[in-house]
Amino acid sequence: MKYICRLTVCLIFAFTVFTSGQNNEVKIFKIKVFNDVNKNFKLDKEEFGIEGVKVSNQYTIVKTDKNGYCELPKTGNGIIYVIKPADYQTPLNSFNIPIFYCSPYSSGSQFILPQGKNGDELYFPLYVVKADDKFDALFLGDPQSRNLEEVGYMRDDFVKNQLNNNYKFALMLGDISYDNKELYKPTNEILSKMNIPLYFVPGNHDMDYSAESDELSMESFRQNYGPEYYSFEYGNVHYIILDDIVWRGFIGDKVKKKDYVGGVSKNILEWLKKDLELTDGNKLVVISMHIPINSVGGDYDANKVLNKDDFFEVLKSRQDIVLVAGHTHTQEHDYYNKQDGWNGNKPLHQIICSTVCGSWWSGTKDYRGIPHGTQMDGVPRGFNVFSFSGSNYTQKYYPVSGKPNYQLRISSPNGVIESSALDTSFVTVNVFNGNKNTVVKAIIDDSIELQLKNELTNDPVIAKMIKDNPTLYKNWMRAETTSHIWQLNIPNNLSVGVHKIEASAADENGNVYNDYVIFEIK
Repeated sequence: MKYICRLTVCLIFAFTVFTSGQNNEVKIFKIKVFNDVNKNFKLDKEEFGIEGVKVSNQYTIVKTDKNGYCELPKTGNGIIYVIKPADYQTPLNSFNIPIFYCSPYSSGSQFILPQGKNGDELYFPLYVVKADDKFDALFLGDPQSRNLEEVGYMRDDFVKNQLNNNYKFALMLGDISYDNKELYKPTNEILSKMNIPLYFVPGNHDMDYSAESDELSMESFRQNYGPEYYSFEYGNVHYIILDDIVWRGFIGDKVKKKDYVGGVSKNILEWLKKDLELTDGNKLVVISMHIPINSVGGDYDANKVLNKDDFFEVLKSRQDIVLVAGHTHTQEHDYYNKQDGWNGNKPLHQIICSTVCGSWWSGTKDYRGIPHGTQMDGVPRGFNVFSFSGSNYTQKYYPVSGKPNYQLRISSPNGVIESSALDTSFVTVNVFNGNKNTVVKAIIDDSIELQLKNELTNDPVIAKMIKDNPTLYKNWMRAETTSHIWQLNIPNNLSVGVHKIEASAADENGNVYNDYVIFEIK
């Protein structure tokens, strides 16, 4: 349930207390987490504290005692927040963004404010909910609108189709806008219509480029969405949101260029280690960040986590972990093993999720005036739904537009093929959510069966789109190498005439998807 009434009281500067002419700075915050039964944001006489709730200042983590009390030191400029337990829910603001934090060192409006004579008391409301072990959650990458017109594309194409879905929450994987922080509010207003809690990961386009240091680069994000790294729980799943972008300022003498790399800072790694140590070992851990560990399509410093070995070292104590990322504007599955520096008992699975804006709203427009935005890996703009059951999960990709079962495309052959070109022609199938466990077959004319092979290559459909419409794409856009293409040579003994191909893709969960093409040989 959301709290419509918003508190707009400015914070007390630095929360200093002046007594007897001396400046006595608050060094400890006294915190109470309570069951806000009547949902009025106040601790009333009949309401009680909640024991065992974890509270963090982004440096350390403590648990509340039997009365719901704990204390945290004033440290750096960390945001103090509650790690939401599975059987409680935080209030929501008018944008359906969870109210779970206090930013004591930030100017501006917020819901939870320090109280007490010395400004050293914090009260965090929670309310009881049923802790479902089975539920769906919506994960999506990079809305990344540059202007209100593109925010409108998201409204008319993505959000309107999600209004009646039964997701427990939605998680945005960064790049909420394309450098334009003024678009946060209209974006939030539109996303809020899905009427579910909205959690946010910071992206590189959410940074403040005027910041003098990496530590100060997410202030706009913090003012709108809260801590840039935090955690919460639903069911038997522990969710961790990480800031894995390191801001390094501008480089270049004549032309200034934004300089950032992927990485997890020492402070965040130390916090992450504490967070995992205090998390039930039977829970599935889902770590969401913007930049992936690395990706097939681009091996450069702004596209991968440079200190992945340090990151993996912190994670090695856990077995049930899945990594979720955005940033690359592709749909991709990666599996890390010992040769990658991962020393867990089983491969570490990373899923790079499809983006709402696709190829940054590029390409020809449909009848509504919305660009198709096919991604550089040939995947239609889309989103991912994770279905959780206890500490297990399954995951599906869905295109933003079109039928949910549109999961693959026969990218070639198409149209007419000269018989003399058969030796160099391929059956090429793009399985949008394909991974190492996907099995892809093709049947020509209901009689010739082909077992296609997974190849690292690009999708000819998006390559042709860019070639044929150069003015609709940026000059740096190109068909990216991807891991979800399956190919095989077309048999060179096919007769002249019309032929049919049926392609099928079977995933590890027993789902089978199909596509069909008619082509001619002359």
